[in-house]
Amino acid sequence: MLDLGLPVEDGLVIAHRLRQQQPGLGIVILTARGSLDDRLAGLEEGADAYLVKPIDMRELVATLHSVRRRQAAAASPSEAWSLTPDTLSIRSPAGDAIALTATEMDLLKCLAAAAPEPVSREALAAAMGHPEPDFDYRRLEVAFSRLRKKIETATAGESPIRAARGRGYVFAAPVRLLPR
Repeated sequence: MLDLGLPVEDGLVIAHRLRQQQPGLGIVILTARGSLDDRLAGLEEGADAYLVKPIDMRELVATLHSVRRRQAAAASPSEAWSLTPDTLSIRSPAGDAIALTATEMDLLKCLAAAAPEPVSREALAAAMGHPEPDFDYRRLEVAFSRLRKKIETATAGESPIRAARGRGYVFAAPVRLLPR
């Protein structure tokens, strides 16, 4: 979110620069400037949405979700990881194919379905077929540790799987779950 009335630099200049430097970045202008010329200038400088204060929080939240959905849909196949349940494999954006176990596939399907939001440890345990109360969560940590290492070794890069402290795990990159 970007306000136009900033003390050091005009928000339109910042919007233009951000759009040039990071074309895929979501930019929502939230400002008191509400004339038609201001709104058009904001959109022309690269904003995905232009909202005028005061604004209902529901509209702001809906706008932010809409921009995020468009970003996820616009991620080109070369920028997204591809998860293929039929072949128990995941393909990196660079094209590296990684074979998975059935448990790893279940975990990744759960993360991909919720991406970019984290998935709770309880939901992941259930995806492994071990709902509470007797599940040892160290098994989950070991499974993710092995999966991260497998991905990092195969891609010679960093795994997109991240721990979301106190919340569970998240797939922190664009991911597509391919149909069966």
